[in-house]
Amino acid sequence: WLNGERVLSFDYTDPKWAKEIELLRIRGADLADRGGKLWLQDHGADVWFRKLRMREIPEEEIIVADPAFKPMPVPPAALEKENERVRKMLEAAGEKKRADEAK
Repeated sequence: WLNGERVLSFDYTDPKWAKEIELLRIRGADLADRGGKLWLQDHGADVWFRKLRMREIPEEEIIVADPAFKPMPVPPAALEKENERVRKMLEAAGEKKRADEAK
């Protein structure tokens, strides 16, 4: 929610998000895990934050995802850069696995 308006709403267990969730898994995320840190990013532009408030969402609270939610498109150059980063991560993981198996 931002200024009283929902800005993001999706169910990450929905199969339509499988590609994005797999990307997050490769990058080390565990969406079943809860807690952690909130990082505010500027992506190279000036930003200001004030009066940030957070609340813990109780486990029993029912969260209803918006089935019409669609993410913003990723610019091709950014997508290419991210794909290259993921490729390198997968290569490194494969090399580590092979090294561990050789022991």
